[in-house]
Amino acid sequence: MPYLHTRRVRSVAHIGHLDPADAAGRPSKDGPGIAVSVNPEDWRRIGGLNGPEHNLTFWGAQWVDILSWDANDHQELASWMLMRGYMKPCRVFHVSIYDEDQDSFIDHVEPDLERAARRAGRSAEAELEAQARGEGAVTEEDGYRLGPKALRRLGGAERWTDALDWFNGAALLYCREVVLPKRQHIVGMWWGQPREAEAKLSDYGVLFPERLGLFDVHDEETGESTPAIERFPDACAAGLIEAP
Repeated sequence: MPYLHTRRVRSVAHIGHLDPADAAGRPSKDGPGIAVSVNPEDWRRIGGLNGPEHNLTFWGAQWVDILSWDANDHQELASWMLMRGYMKPCRVFHVSIYDEDQDSFIDHVEPDLERAARRAGRSAEAELEAQARGEGAVTEEDGYRLGPKALRRLGGAERWTDALDWFNGAALLYCREVVLPKRQHIVGMWWGQPREAEAKLSDYGVLFPERLGLFDVHDEETGESTPAIERFPDACAAGLIEAP
């Protein structure tokens, strides 16, 4: 199993509503998790967010440091997912496209050559001709596709829209189903990316809804703190998922 490194981040902010009904059916790369950050203004600029800001504090909070996982951890995670029947091997097509806003190349994963070539501005036939000249933009590799069972536990295909994004989904499922029952102070996962708002990068966490009740919600206007389980009882109750 992946080796766990943790981070202690006691105070975070969530931008948006904490009503489960508001999130239902809405696409999210965080699945059933709650996106949080210690730099909320970065994420307002990065994501164009304009919702309310909720400041959450739990002094015992620990987060699984996802970026500390190495290639062996990734393979262990993949093996666990396959054993659980959460995903299957497949072929995937990678293409890197330059993003002017981020001033860098962004890797895209597609299920077939046609879609990957289209991202590069070519037809599949033109891409094959370019590959024959050694000028191809698309590479074909082994990958994985999340199955219905995994997607259902990630909030449904309407919420987790990319079945080829297996790693993020697998990390969330593994941490919720294996780590949380054993580690009472683990509240979510943390992505310790460098803070570069101009490149649309900033560290952030994914708070598991079943841990939201451990936090207090701070009101900056009144200076008062209220237990999240009292302030957002429906959101806390939404974290009680069925057994795997």
